[in-house]
Amino acid sequence: MSPLESNPVAVLNHIDEYVELLYDDIPEKIKGSSLILQLARNPDNLIELARNEALLSALSRVLREEWKRSIELSTNIVYTFFCFSTYLEFHPVIIQYKIGSLCMDVIDYELKRYDQWKEKVEGKKQVLTPEKNELPKSRIPEPKTSS
Repeated sequence: MSPLESNPVAVLNHIDEYVELLYDDIPEKIKGSSLILQLARNPDNLIELARNEALLSALSRVLREEWKRSIELSTNIVYTFFCFSTYLEFHPVIIQYKIGSLCMDVIDYELKRYDQWKEKVEGKKQVLTPEKNELPKSRIPEPKTSS
């Protein structure tokens, strides 16, 4: 597979196909959200994307329902809405679809997950390293005393 096949270039005229991918399994949702993100990263496309209610509804629905299942999917969608948020005229879109609240839920969850991961790693680290005040036991056998 060539690099171009693995990373197709998004075309605004195919937006309906990308939205349809958001109704499939996670890999297809990731692909669709990635293509939509490509379009959203170009400021010239934002007006057209903002007019597409099916697109915005599908993105917000997928983010609301699937964000725990794939960090890549949620990142693509949050980044897409971030592209809208950088322009004042698109702030009503962010408010209408409650993206701020969804983002806070994602951030809160990921921070908790990070804390759990960190505790788990620190717990394993303590198991693997002996206490500083303990000397490691010698593997050399002790001499036998004659009685």
